[in-house]
Amino acid sequence: MNQDIAAKLHNNSSKRILRALRSSNEITKKDIADKLELSLPTITNCTKFLRSMDYILECGAVDSYVGRKPSLIAINGAYCYEVGVSVSSHWAGISVVDFSGKVLTNVTVQVAFTGTAAYWKNLASSVESTVAGLDLKSSQIHAIVIARPYFYTYDHITDAAVKRRPKGMLTDEEIAEVFDKEVHFIESPQAAAFTSSWDADNDRPAVILYLDRFIGGCLVKKDESGKIITRSLPLAHITLDKNGKKCFCGNQGCAQTLISTSVIFDILNGLSPEEDSNPVVKHPKGKPIRQDEFISQLEAGNMDYLKLWDGYLSDLALFVHNLRMMYSTDIILCGDILRQMAHYKYDLCIKVEEHVPFGIKVKAADFIHTSAQPQYDVSIGAALYGCELIVDSI
Repeated sequence: MNQDIAAKLHNNSSKRILRALRSSNEITKKDIADKLELSLPTITNCTKFLRSMDYILECGAVDSYVGRKPSLIAINGAYCYEVGVSVSSHWAGISVVDFSGKVLTNVTVQVAFTGTAAYWKNLASSVESTVAGLDLKSSQIHAIVIARPYFYTYDHITDAAVKRRPKGMLTDEEIAEVFDKEVHFIESPQAAAFTSSWDADNDRPAVILYLDRFIGGCLVKKDESGKIITRSLPLAHITLDKNGKKCFCGNQGCAQTLISTSVIFDILNGLSPEEDSNPVVKHPKGKPIRQDEFISQLEAGNMDYLKLWDGYLSDLALFVHNLRMMYSTDIILCGDILRQMAHYKYDLCIKVEEHVPFGIKVKAADFIHTSAQPQYDVSIGAALYGCELIVDSI
């Protein structure tokens, strides 16, 4: 066999082994061979290579009454550490994971997004203190992966979008210079996709619907080697109501104008009240109404807030139904708006089922899923992406 081909097969098998170990804390070589349908000699050869690189380690043996006890292997989590940073309008999330994908910490930094040099220096300082708090040295951090906000990924679409970009925002190259480490970038929906798919055994595709002040989405699946593959989807500008509110893209009734979280808070703060009605809520002190306050009012049974939320869920249900019809996949909802709101998933599923045609009985709960850690799904996923970059480089 050609040496280049043999080396490529060896490296591909090594990557498959590392990815398979994500869903198995400790496993024998034979179990890996059975799981991946590879020969035991191939597994032995690859694990020898992975051990020599410190990617994996032996961690004991299986009790056996007959013959030699098979050794257990696992990913060497201490090989390196990755930092993920997610950026939102009024806060940032910082997550640190080890090479196995184990989350070591999640930190929230209350800071309004500006994208300026001062903003990124503030975040760099927060990252540094977070790492120091874990008793990790800077040299142990492989990379910092930043899940970029909307403006860094879509502002090339229209002139209108460019005008919405805050002044003084740094470019990717300038941001990388602020952090004294290797820096990578990823879109927020794709980062969330890594969190949802990291240690999942199935390779079913899914659509990630990221709900924030700007709508995002991607298609995620695993290939035959277990690699997580994502493809960005321009979901924000799918038309839901051709007579609806004008979007900054120039069209009317886009998803961005109906199911982004900015819709809720703009109405609450009197920025875009519904026609023929007064703003739903007037804040007594004139201060902007934030998400935590909105959640508290919902839980307290405030009828004005509940009415607004019910309308939002109705629009979201229609959009989720359309996604299901287009892609025939699971729909995974991500984004900070879902924090502390898991109990509203039932209401959403009921509304989605109302759109199913021909009276077909469908259980929306079977294909609608929500993030397990909505506040940190993006920062964790960004850090996991850093781990994948190492595996992909083998």
